[in-house]
Amino acid sequence: MNKFKAIIVDFDGTLVDENFCLSPKVKNAVSNLVKKGLIFSIATGRPYQGIVKEICKELELKSPQIVNGGAKIIDPKTEEIIWVEYFPSKTAKDLIAYFLKNDFDFAIEGDESVFTIKGILKNYGPNIIFKDINQLNYDKISKMVLYNISSIGDPQKIEKELE
Repeated sequence: MNKFKAIIVDFDGTLVDENFCLSPKVKNAVSNLVKKGLIFSIATGRPYQGIVKEICKELELKSPQIVNGGAKIIDPKTEEIIWVEYFPSKTAKDLIAYFLKNDFDFAIEGDESVFTIKGILKNYGPNIIFKDINQLNYDKISKMVLYNISSIGDPQKIEKELE
């Protein structure tokens, strides 16, 4: 183990189970790795706020965490954003207008909240703050998620429409 300096793990189904629970075995293993001085980070598509933040606190993680599908890196000690890549504001507005026009199911992830037109989405897990899409700050969008994509039609047609 001495040749490794960092371990980066997936969240869903790797670090936690389908109920977002850490097994005692996993918790113990992570604790031992951190005590040995290894950097232990999560890389997930999930936002930091909510269950990822809770698990970081439970595991007492101090190394940067990769969230929002790689769009953000968060310091779990201070909860400050170390690095972020936001959608350009005009691109975000155009995409959201397209989603609304075509009645797509979607969620938009901002810094502290998830914005939807359908209310709470259970698959985000506990303790996520959901807000109406009309409260969205178009300058702070790090991730957009389309749901039920099999019902949205031909992806190549959509790509041409978005060009």
